[in-house]
Amino acid sequence: MDTWETIREDDRYRITAAVKTVTDVWKKTPAVAGAWMFRAISVKERAENDKRCREVWGKLNGHLQSFPQAVHGQKMWREKAEKALSDAMDKDVMFQLGRLPGDVRNGFLEAVRTFIRHTRVFDRELVLEDLGQALRNYFVYFMLCLADGSDRWFHEAIWGYSLLYPYTDNFLDGEKTRQEKAAFNCRLEQKLNGIKTEAEDDLEQKVFSMVDSVEDIYPRKIFSGLYDFLLTIYDAQIKSMEQQGKTEKTAEELLQMSAYKGGASIYVDQCMIDGNLKEKDVLFLTGFGLFLQLADDLQDVDEDAGNGHQTLMTLSAGAGFLDEIVGRLLSFLKYVFENYWSGEEAYKGFVLDNCVQLVIMTVFQNEQYFSEKFKRKMEEWSVLPAGFFAWMDAENTKNRENMQHGPVNMMEILDVWCQVPSLE
Repeated sequence: MDTWETIREDDRYRITAAVKTVTDVWKKTPAVAGAWMFRAISVKERAENDKRCREVWGKLNGHLQSFPQAVHGQKMWREKAEKALSDAMDKDVMFQLGRLPGDVRNGFLEAVRTFIRHTRVFDRELVLEDLGQALRNYFVYFMLCLADGSDRWFHEAIWGYSLLYPYTDNFLDGEKTRQEKAAFNCRLEQKLNGIKTEAEDDLEQKVFSMVDSVEDIYPRKIFSGLYDFLLTIYDAQIKSMEQQGKTEKTAEELLQMSAYKGGASIYVDQCMIDGNLKEKDVLFLTGFGLFLQLADDLQDVDEDAGNGHQTLMTLSAGAGFLDEIVGRLLSFLKYVFENYWSGEEAYKGFVLDNCVQLVIMTVFQNEQYFSEKFKRKMEEWSVLPAGFFAWMDAENTKNRENMQHGPVNMMEILDVWCQVPSLE
């Protein structure tokens, strides 16, 4: 019996019924998102947001370009960066951060700074893309903290858990043989089971250190459920690897795998708040986890299709436009929040709208998969005009190129902002 089935049969989690309920809801959800579901944004409001975001973006980019190489000028630069970031968060509409109270935004910014500082002290070799992957998981945790009424926005367990994602991906995506990857998975399973295990190389040692960071905060003997869910995530990862290149999966099989992966991941995020999963949260988390997994698959649809990875999104893309499945995704999201939300009511709108805007942004960043009619409909709900996202991608590409040819890189700039101790 695999880890997932063991967890589903354990009554203390009460997950079996939640998974069935959520997947049944998905299958019954209409493929067309009703116009009434989300607030329509006026052309005037979108234009105002567009102007404001471009101005903020320009100021932030200008400040990055003004980074001084001389150490004596970096303290003043950092102080100005604080003001620029605070102003950007106050005016943010893309991620909805401007809706949060000022003390919450400041606390979030400090938590992100601490996260990056911990990471840079631990591993100077981690690249910006991998740091971004870890921070995306951290942001899900932050939203769950708000829903739970917790201000425990940083601790080493969530830091370690978030970094497990890029570290394990780097190992499994690296130039290792199938036998080496299988051996790594076996050792990782032993480590997650609490069995003393020796790492075979530096990257593997980093993975094991992240597990240790979790266990330092949440001892295995007291918080055993957390480790069951961690095991489930990597069980899902192995199954996902096994299905690559094999016979095609049905939509039902891919749906169950998505619920499996998404559920396990968000259960761990929730456990990171205080070590436990509360029964009252299971139904919402199961639905939210499925949404996040499918949203992630939407973001990766082009890459997954090219690599032969099977997801519900690649299955739908093979049959034509993604209009229907993304319409269903938004309808499903609305249903989950309206019927299963179990958190603080004050933050329900923030989390929901953040998710809606994430999907809309992904649609415009992968516009070749959608009809013109569908894109026009998405723009009605978007806080920013469709053209903004193409502009943003172009600006990001230009900034990356400038950094590659400049005297300093982004990680060195982050070191100054986060006040990372010098290695010298």
